[in-house]
Amino acid sequence: MEITQKNQEELDSAMTLIQKEMKQHKTSEIPLLPKAIRIGKYEIKSWYSSPFPTEYAHAPVVFICEFCLKYVRTYELLLQHIGKCPLYHPPGNEIYRSNGHSVFEVDGALAKTYCQNLCLLSKLFIDHKTLYYDVEPFLFYVLTQNDENGHHFVGYFSKEKNSVNWNLSCIATLPCYQKSGYGRFLIAFSYLLTRRMGATGSPERPLSRMGLLAYAPYWREAVLEWTKKNRKRDSNDKFTVNAIASATGIRPSDIIFIMDHMGWLSSENRDSSPSSRSIEVTINWHEVDEHWEQSKKPNAFLKLDELALQTFYR
Repeated sequence: MEITQKNQEELDSAMTLIQKEMKQHKTSEIPLLPKAIRIGKYEIKSWYSSPFPTEYAHAPVVFICEFCLKYVRTYELLLQHIGKCPLYHPPGNEIYRSNGHSVFEVDGALAKTYCQNLCLLSKLFIDHKTLYYDVEPFLFYVLTQNDENGHHFVGYFSKEKNSVNWNLSCIATLPCYQKSGYGRFLIAFSYLLTRRMGATGSPERPLSRMGLLAYAPYWREAVLEWTKKNRKRDSNDKFTVNAIASATGIRPSDIIFIMDHMGWLSSENRDSSPSSRSIEVTINWHEVDEHWEQSKKPNAFLKLDELALQTFYR
């Protein structure tokens, strides 16, 4: 599923509003610790505090190796570390590579320090995140941007290894890479893994406001694209929610939620059980056609190449 310019602009507008609200809220809070980080060629101001050790938290800038995510207090120490760091990519299995980007599957039990550092880093940009040190039960899927110097950290999502219902626990993209479709790519990738396992999934609850702003457009586009490909305009046949779920990997209750949000459900269907085998909807074909035309327009957002997923996930 490709990202359309229209829905990305809607998400960007919502993100701008949230960031404005965060700035207003921070005026009455204690100072952010640390105030900023330097990772790769980017210096990024913190959105929230993160529980770095005291000697790092009070530094004006914390310097982070973009390959192993080790953090140090000065640029000189970072240069010394880079000269000795053995990593040029996340310490896991590369399960996807396409269009100059890769995704690495990192096991929290096998790369504990890296994953703990990743959680500390992401807490700077996620208000509700509470996981910092108990990383062993989780898999981390790390997205990188690749060049001749290595695999540069862009963002990630995590999921609990033994979870039956949730296909994503936490997701974050560095602010310097936001508004480029990377968050949507990571969401799409989580559902690709879910489909490859022959299952359906959903992000872990409770879903934050920012999480809903990211997921709702994705669910909407998935429903629109499935409808375009599988329904005829003049057909009165019923179709099952489970059919959409099987094709998209999206949990049936999330499909019902987004259909209701789109105004496709009649009042008697609105309270239908997610396990219901069928549900009647009123398809807004203008909405379907508008999305289809938008999806044909070229854009610079990263597209998910499903064939690039490594064989053992197919």
